[in-house]
This record gives sequence, C-alpha cells and structure tokens, in this order.
Amino acid sequence: GRESATGRGVVEAAALMLAKQGTTLQGKRVADCGVGEVVARGEKGSAAVFGLPCDIVMPCALGDAVGEAEAQTITAKLVVEGANGPLTPGADHVLADRGVVVIPDVYANAGGVTCSYLEQCQNFAHLTWDEDEVNARVIDLMRAAFEKFYAFAQESGLPYRLAASVLGVKTIADAHRMRGLHP
Repeated sequence: GRESATGRGVVEAAALMLAKQGTTLQGKRVADCGVGEVVARGEKGSAAVFGLPCDIVMPCALGDAVGEAEAQTITAKLVVEGANGPLTPGADHVLADRGVVVIPDVYANAGGVTCSYLEQCQNFAHLTWDEDEVNARVIDLMRAAFEKFYAFAQESGLPYRLAASVLGVKTIADAHRMRGLHP
C-alpha cells in the first residue's frame, strides 16, 4: 500500500541500477537515514550514517541532508535518493567527480506518488485492487520508468539527474501537445 510505496520504490530503483551493473542487492550493505514513510531515524545521525562502509547509501529524510563534506565521506558506489533533494548541488558534483552513481529523487522516490496515481485510477474507474495488485502495479510502472530514463541517459550521455528531468519535461510537453493544450 501507500504507506510503504515510497520505500519500496527506492529499493526497486537500487535493484534495477544494480542489475544494469551486472549484480543484485543480495549481500549488499545499505546505509539509510530517514524518517516518516521511508525509514526510521538512525541513532547516529545523518553525517555518521553517510560515512559508514557500505555499498549503497539511501538518504531518505530531508532535503540538503548531504553536503560536500558528507559526500566526501560516502564510501558507497551507489546513492539512491529517497528524500526530495537530499543532495546539495555541491554534493552532487563531489559524487560525480568520484564516480558514484546517483539515482535521482525525481525517479527513485516516485513509488508513493505512483501509488497515489493508482488510487486515483481506481476511484475514477470504480475499481478495487487488493494491496498485492497495487504493489505489483507500482513496481511495473517504476520498472518501465527506469528503463526509459536509463536508456535516455545512455543515449544522450546526460547525467542521470538531468536525463530524468529532461525526460520528465518532454513527457509532459508531449502529453500537452497530444491533448491540444499547446501547439
């Protein structure tokens, strides 16, 4: 359901990127820090969590939680943004310079909003899906979106964050044009 959809999407994003790298989540060490619907607050605090030896970092709490100093301490080769804007622009540059892959928030934390969209679809169509059906549909939509943004990033040579944003704007523009909202 919606309570776990954001976190489920973050984990799915990590799994999909790892698959592209020829590996899986199996045996990976994950450092996460967050509150609310994604994860419980870590006792050591954000700065200490980000510097833990691990394979994946998932900042899932606050915007701007990872600055340049925290980015320098990240040992992981994959960062999956569970929060909205958890990396400062400076942190983004530090991680890019160090070859750390960042799955951007605009994609990674979309599980929750995707679940809300599915609720709206059910309401409009007078349908009722059980939790397993909703969860499966969220994952299917997240996988399809990942394949689109990943392929676009590879084809365009753009960093993942910029590729996801450009593709999002293009998708909205195409929908507006198709509906006759803009010539």
